[in-house]
Amino acid sequence: MPLVLRNDGTYLLVGCLGGLGRQVAMWMADRGVKHMAFFSRTGTDNTSAARTVQALRDRGVEVMVLRGDITKFNHVQDAVAQASSALPIRGMINAANVLHDRVFHNMDVESWRAVTDTKVKGCLNLHNALVDQPLDFFVMTSSITSTLGSTGQSNYGAGEFP
Repeated sequence: MPLVLRNDGTYLLVGCLGGLGRQVAMWMADRGVKHMAFFSRTGTDNTSAARTVQALRDRGVEVMVLRGDITKFNHVQDAVAQASSALPIRGMINAANVLHDRVFHNMDVESWRAVTDTKVKGCLNLHNALVDQPLDFFVMTSSITSTLGSTGQSNYGAGEFP
């Protein structure tokens, strides 16, 4: 069954203000999505993220940027409430990540948790906050690091398999 993107709902994109997430957001906009809510720790603090938001607005997309920490359920819950205040959330894509490059035997527990919690707790928080939304899709992104590994990113690879 082909994916149908609607213009009568909001799409929640976690992270997604740069890199692959930016490309996905533009692809969605080019296919008629009119309402996107981005949830991120840094919002549009960096130039690339601000350009992403402007490019979407230039395409006629209503963009909401919500700031918060995906590992904190109350932040996720607040973001979902704000994103769905006018229109229901129809789909969610989680591309949030934190990177702390360190070889495993030199990694401290805080670095390990900062990275794995973003994926593991973040996924659980999103599930719990969105359980009553009429979603067409719930997408969790991953990285080839989870399959092939990377010397300095064992924490990131481990976080990909909650």
